[in-house]
Amino acid sequence: MEEYFVDYNGNRIMFSLTRRSKRNLNLRVTPYGEVIVSIPKYGTIKSAKEFVLKKADWILKKQEEFSKKDYGKKELDYFDGEQTYLLGRKYDLDIAPNKANRVQIQGNYININIKEKYFGDKAYTQKVYEKWIKEYSYEVLYKITQQYQYVMMQDNIPMPTIVIKKMKSRWGCCYPKR
Repeated sequence: MEEYFVDYNGNRIMFSLTRRSKRNLNLRVTPYGEVIVSIPKYGTIKSAKEFVLKKADWILKKQEEFSKKDYGKKELDYFDGEQTYLLGRKYDLDIAPNKANRVQIQGNYININIKEKYFGDKAYTQKVYEKWIKEYSYEVLYKITQQYQYVMMQDNIPMPTIVIKKMKSRWGCCYPKR
């Protein structure tokens, strides 16, 4: 990806440029405030910059919305009191030493107990938390799948296999309410 910028009303809008074999220009703002512009394979940088300037008000509005929702953090720092989101709800991390590793949700807190000898080790805490997130995600998805199993059985559709992976990017989205 190529990196460019435009200046608009005293704001510098940085954007990444990708080239695709499509005819349209596309623009998206990620929850981290990054602006990604896709242009046709033989499109010009000038047309991409003009497109960004044309959409500048919308881009700045989206970046502000995302920054207010605390989606701007890509990774947790794993310190006591840090906030994170889980299933659209905000939680505070409560990290404490213990004899065994354990993660659980209690009210507005995600309690992370770390073995005493590893307490303070960010990499180890991250490993424990991510293992729990994977297990928790599986439980949530399994329950949802179970709710629809009866309907699927009527059409001879077997129970789907659920696989949880940590992905580096998002390839597709489903918006059921649309």
